[in-house]
Amino acid sequence: MAYETGSYTDQYDLLAKIKTFLDVGGSDGTWTVDSYIADTQKYTSGSGVGQYRLHIHKTAIDTTIMYFNLKSSNAAKIWEYAYNYGEFSGIGLYGSTGYSGAGNWDKEPGYPYGSTTAKPCGVDIIVSGPGTYYFFSSADTVVIVIEYAGGKYQWLCFGQIQKLGSFTGGQFFTGSSVSVDHQDIYIPGGTNYGISDTPAKPFCASSYSAFQSSVMVHVNVDSYDTWRSYYYRANYNCATTKERLITSIISSGWNFSNVILMQLVLEYNLFQRSPNEFNGVAALFPIYFMAERSNSKWSPLGYVDIVRQVNMKYKSPLDEVVFGSDTWVFLPMHDSVNDKTTDVAFAVKKIV
Repeated sequence: MAYETGSYTDQYDLLAKIKTFLDVGGSDGTWTVDSYIADTQKYTSGSGVGQYRLHIHKTAIDTTIMYFNLKSSNAAKIWEYAYNYGEFSGIGLYGSTGYSGAGNWDKEPGYPYGSTTAKPCGVDIIVSGPGTYYFFSSADTVVIVIEYAGGKYQWLCFGQIQKLGSFTGGQFFTGSSVSVDHQDIYIPGGTNYGISDTPAKPFCASSYSAFQSSVMVHVNVDSYDTWRSYYYRANYNCATTKERLITSIISSGWNFSNVILMQLVLEYNLFQRSPNEFNGVAALFPIYFMAERSNSKWSPLGYVDIVRQVNMKYKSPLDEVVFGSDTWVFLPMHDSVNDKTTDVAFAVKKIV
């Protein structure tokens, strides 16, 4: 099966269930576990007791070898440069281009980093107590969704994009919180940095705020072999100019006056007019990735195979819709009740 749901007790139990889903064949194509070991290492005085690190890899359909790394955190700072409020309880995630297991968990070979190699980049979910999980997968993609409180959700997603063209790379990862060369772990629903009502959201790569850039893709084009995100300002970057990434994601609260591509404005307008007011049918919008080129123009890289963005007005969390032979499950981006993301959601393909 490539779909599983159940309950977890804490971040350690959740990471153990993720491992089992991936390496026992519960996912659509078994992942190889390179390492799953206890790891109390931390960068500050946080607890660290009970922490585990998980390193996995798999060969994608296009033969790209995908490496991803996860770690459960116990009130600890597990990212080297997420200082100040960097201590948190939950699970961190990032991609790399290889595996060694020799050093700290956040610095596997080819790890993404910011303005210096001492500033590794990644994403997180905040977990400290029980909740419900939903696991989805395809041959190329893994989606992890948790309902950590009534009507409140967080996401991790990683894998290989479906390429629109031929290039080296395509591995991606995203999550609900960011640890990207900055001063804080951004807690979903929080108001850190004065960005009220606009928490970090999965798949966001925008010019609105560095702290909303919650997705990275590894791409080797135009002599730039790097993990790309949107923001490139010194001390807050995981990319430099000519290495930026944007996505077609619609994040409520954005200021669309500074959107780079007019296609995004078009998709935003279409999204606002969905679902159909007459029959309630909602369009499913593919999530596209676009990369800045050496000539300052932008090229589409590809899209995620089993995730679509959807306006879930008239729908409830876990509602299912069937298009042809495919079943899609609706899940909120974050909060299905109280914040600006109420109708901004994702539909995930349920493969059973």
